[in-house]
Amino acid sequence: MKTIKSFIAWTLLGTVISVGSSQAQDFTNAPPPATSSRDNASLDYPPLYHSQELDVDLFGSGSLGQETLEHFSGDRFRHRSLWGGGGGLTYFFTRYIGVGGEFDAEDRSERFVDSADGNVFLRVPILQTGLAPYIFGGGGYQFEDFRQSFGQAGGGLEFRFCRHWGIFVDGRYVIADQSQNFAEARAGFRFAF
Repeated sequence: MKTIKSFIAWTLLGTVISVGSSQAQDFTNAPPPATSSRDNASLDYPPLYHSQELDVDLFGSGSLGQETLEHFSGDRFRHRSLWGGGGGLTYFFTRYIGVGGEFDAEDRSERFVDSADGNVFLRVPILQTGLAPYIFGGGGYQFEDFRQSFGQAGGGLEFRFCRHWGIFVDGRYVIADQSQNFAEARAGFRFAF
């Protein structure tokens, strides 16, 4: 009788183990569950920011000289601000690191392009919010008023509405070679390819 009970116990244990292992095997070979359906929205959205991405910028800009920044007033802001706009191209090797160049045309005189510069960008997309704060630094050359080189550093925030376009705002501090230093703010549209 003792051997029959042992035989039944071992048979039941073996059956449970073999059923459990076959279910585990079926689970590992099963296709992954669908990530989206009509009734249930997916939590696995495609990223809005990609590596190997080319961005085209169109922006408006305004700048203030060092003296105006140090002694800021409404009157100085109205009479000593330079307004303009420009465009740029940036290529992101990864989602986070890119290099770019831009031109700026402010209301200085008759030339269309007043300055050109290049920068290295570091951006950090925040999950699926569409927001990506970024910092950048680089240098360039000014053609208008007088010729000079400059270095710059700044930061900004981009918001993507969809994979291919968004808006941005940023600011930078420019250290000029021959004139006084100045600050520049930009706001515009960004198109990503």
